[in-house]
Amino acid sequence: MIKEGRKGSFNLYWKGTLVSSFPWNNIEDLAKLYFLGEKLILDTIKSKGTKHHSIKDQISYYVTFCNLIEKRKRENKPIHASSHTMFLAAVMALIKLKIIDEDDDNSGYLICKKKKKNTCLLRYDYLLKLNQDHIPERADPQISSLSG
Repeated sequence: MIKEGRKGSFNLYWKGTLVSSFPWNNIEDLAKLYFLGEKLILDTIKSKGTKHHSIKDQISYYVTFCNLIEKRKRENKPIHASSHTMFLAAVMALIKLKIIDEDDDNSGYLICKKKKKNTCLLRYDYLLKLNQDHIPERADPQISSLSG
């Protein structure tokens, strides 16, 4: 399900599958999202009480996590909101580490404009088919001579 904000949606893909969607409100959101990926990398390096994780280990953790979440999405299993947030951070961290490209076709993010609501309930063609007997065959010659 795509979640829309005021300006549109921020969609995350992994291996060609739409995995997560977040509301998009303004351009400053992108800087916050990049910071989220950077913060994940730095917090993992500086983690206390555990061994320090190298960048190579982090990359394998993030890729494995993204693969697991994508598999759950493909199999239509539920994904917790916290897992969506962690998936967002992992994808942004992989972009920051230049493991995946920002404009990659299969993995990464896509920002979409807000879907416009269609105010017209019926198309003009459909109305013409319904009201064939009410539409005049030709335009009135007096009206056409006034306009030209």
